Amino acid sequence: MQLLVTNLTSSPVNVGDFYTTIAANGTLTVDRPASAVSGLKSLQALIAAGTVSVAFTPTADEIASGLLAPPNTVTADDMASVDLATVASGVFQIRQAITAGGAAAVAIYAANALPFKFRILDACMYVSTAAGASTCDLQREAAADLIGMQFDTAATGKKEAVAATASALMTPGATKGLFLVRSTNAVAGEVVLTCRREN
Repeated sequence: MQLLVTNLTSSPVNVGDFYTTIAANGTLTVDRPASAVSGLKSLQALIAAGTVSVAFTPTADEIASGLLAPPNTVTADDMASVDLATVASGVFQIRQAITAGGAAAVAIYAANALPFKFRILDACMYVSTAAGASTCDLQREAAADLIGMQFDTAATGKKEAVAATASALMTPGATKGLFLVRSTNAVAGEVVLTCRREN
């Protein structure tokens, strides 16, 4: 398969799996089997962040082999590893930048926007701007429904979720989303979540 990776941003993007940088709004073509894409960790992180898109094109030999079903097309299973909304199983990451100011509740997924049922297995926050005696909580709703993962943001640095005693199940619903709620909007940094899709 030919793998076409498109940079969706106006800045260069480094793809560590391929040891190269894609120019702003540029593309990169490499030969990889579709089944290998799920193991390309930096590419998966860029896909999850909405930084790049990926498309497959079968080679002439693959088309001539008659093994593609239906002929001359890429099946849904081939695309599942690069389309976050159709991931059948496995682990994926979510990254959300947090800027100072604005609302205290930062939407990672807005209410009623969870794409599917998934479990948060691990969470950390890189605090670039701290505020004394401040915390940030992951919640299923902007003003309620704590999921038991809180970050101490009184100092800068990498912070693991404190007092987390279990993973957190996220189930789509009319008011359900995923929010980082700050005790003060002065806090800034980024949140990285390691998740697994659930049936």
